[in-house]
Amino acid sequence: MRSYGQLACEYLSQPHSFDEYLTEVYYDAERAFQQLAEYTGDGAWLTCAQRAAAIYRDQYVMGAPCWGGGFGVCRVLELHPRLTMDYLRTGDAASRDAVMALSEHAAYASTRRRSKRRSRRG
Repeated sequence: MRSYGQLACEYLSQPHSFDEYLTEVYYDAERAFQQLAEYTGDGAWLTCAQRAAAIYRDQYVMGAPCWGGGFGVCRVLELHPRLTMDYLRTGDAASRDAVMALSEHAAYASTRRRSKRRSRRG
């Protein structure tokens, strides 16, 4: 587990194409690195989790053109709980914003729910 995690983390620190990065992290690498940090008690794994988040959350989710970003297609069909977990664990506003963007703009997000959320937020 640790050796594979270390290889994956090192991979994320090297130059690769976006598609190669995305294949390595997809939606669950951030959580896997967080679990390694919890299991081993080694906070260094959180750096790896941040690298994974920078790819999946910041570039893939927030970069989708369906909400004004620049890369990729809006293929996200459901709200991935890992981003919610990251926000709840770390208070990272970027993860919170990604959760909100997915809930309001992902494929199959209800327009009725969107208008209700907006009215609740003021």
